Amino acid sequence: MCHSEKIYRFEPVKSGLLVLLAGLLSFGCETDDAFSLYDEDYESGEQPVVNQIDPDGRYVAGVDKITIYGEHFSPEKDHNLVYFNEDRGEVLEAAEDHLVVRPANNPGDSIMVRVTVRGAEKFSEKYAYELTPSIQNFNDYADFIAGSDEPWANTVDSEGNLLATISADGYYGLFKFDVSELDEWMELEIEGDHEDYLAAPINDFNWRDIKVGPDGMAYLVRNERRVDRVNPDPEEQEGEELFAFLDAGNFISALDFDEYGHLWAAGNAEAIYRLDTDEDDFEESTVYSKDWDANTRAIRYVNGRLYAASEIDGSAEIYSFNVTEDGELTDEEHVLSFADDLGEASATVFALEADSDGNIYAGSDLDDPVVQIQQNGSWEKFNPGVFDPAIIAFGWGTGDYMFITREEFGGDPQRLQVVNMQRQRATYYGID
Repeated sequence: MCHSEKIYRFEPVKSGLLVLLAGLLSFGCETDDAFSLYDEDYESGEQPVVNQIDPDGRYVAGVDKITIYGEHFSPEKDHNLVYFNEDRGEVLEAAEDHLVVRPANNPGDSIMVRVTVRGAEKFSEKYAYELTPSIQNFNDYADFIAGSDEPWANTVDSEGNLLATISADGYYGLFKFDVSELDEWMELEIEGDHEDYLAAPINDFNWRDIKVGPDGMAYLVRNERRVDRVNPDPEEQEGEELFAFLDAGNFISALDFDEYGHLWAAGNAEAIYRLDTDEDDFEESTVYSKDWDANTRAIRYVNGRLYAASEIDGSAEIYSFNVTEDGELTDEEHVLSFADDLGEASATVFALEADSDGNIYAGSDLDDPVVQIQQNGSWEKFNPGVFDPAIIAFGWGTGDYMFITREEFGGDPQRLQVVNMQRQRATYYGID
């Protein structure tokens, strides 16, 4: 029964607002059925069921993909939501009996996976799963590396040992770590103290790049007009020695070897230089230069081409050059512009790496700082949400593990970190 007529017993008000409200309520009483949100014919979709997750038991958080097998999923991928505890994963593919999902970046040993499907009132029952970290601070393994210890450039030697330049305990050193036991679940234990891992007592500089050559020596640059080298054998305990001294005004910050044994050097300079590592006289070690007036912060030799990340007219640009057997750079090619292609005119690229498929990885100061450049020229942010900016150094081990140096971020000091890339690197011609 309608009770709106009771409103007319109130005294009239000057504004007439009450009368208008009564009329609206009266109209509402007469049309209840037409405006009801209740659908007596509605039937909920069936509750989704999770039966199995592949890989079984655990996988890496925030990267790649897992497959959830079950029942009552939607073939429309946007109609499925997958939660890892309270964080959502990204549904990449969908069918009624399985979902391909990039897991959320929230590692833990007891993650509850739940699926909800549009049209179904109930979530799936919880399915326990483990997500291991895709990125780890190296000092979690070597706890003697304190927050005050500042890492810079790193690389690996021919035996797969990590070589890292670290300012530690008031002195600077090249440290060598056996990382052969690092497994797919990012587990490793390093015992001892700084002196147990010191390979060479090098000077206190912000070393920008380091590469090991065919002669077993480690070559280092520090954004000055020189290239140094040091014997990374802990039994020798020798400091660095001057290897090459370039013309005034040329500051070198990047190195790499090619398949012919040439050492390439670049920086904030007038050219890209080829150096002869067999030459003992540092004044004679520079044997070739390619005019290249830019601030080049990283280079990497991959599949016959030398890639260079250079700042040109204020923009981060990536170029590549063909390297001839005679050691000349030809066939200049523009690969990517962070300003024009990414819309990131103020970005800085500090590091370059490559995987065994020839894809290039650029480490930068973007919010998602790693950009992958495929061989077909396309690009994408690599594992967004996993890395913190800025990435200033790369060094890829013999397995799936890349070692990176990340600048201070959010109050956390500059860190040496380990990343499970789930792929192997391109050849390091100085050691492979």
